[in-house]
Amino acid sequence: MAVLDPGAILEMAGEELAGAIIKKIHSNIPPPNKPATIKRKGSSKTLIDSGAMVGSIDWRMKKENPYEIECEVGIFDEVIAEYARVHEFGYPPGNIPERSFLRSTCDEEGDRILDAAEKLLGDDISRSWEE
Repeated sequence: MAVLDPGAILEMAGEELAGAIIKKIHSNIPPPNKPATIKRKGSSKTLIDSGAMVGSIDWRMKKENPYEIECEVGIFDEVIAEYARVHEFGYPPGNIPERSFLRSTCDEEGDRILDAAEKLLGDDISRSWEE
């Protein structure tokens, strides 16, 4: 049985976390939109207007050297990331409430995803010793 590459396990974790963030955005995070916002957008769905932000959630691998691999999950387009930051943390001068979707998803799903990745890696190491 082939052993999974640790990078492949990180890729699976990145895909899983990105998917969880997208699901969170689609969950209509409170507080609800104000009537004027609903009228302007034509929808009561929070955090979704044009779909550009949710469509920008992605993951990428960084390999600094052969011994260090990182997986980053988030929004990598600078303009959309700034828009997302305003919604993630809120912007009181603009009357925009905080609607965390990145931090809250990491808090809610991060340990589960990391535990699953560690289990896959551990299982693969155990199998490789058995072969």
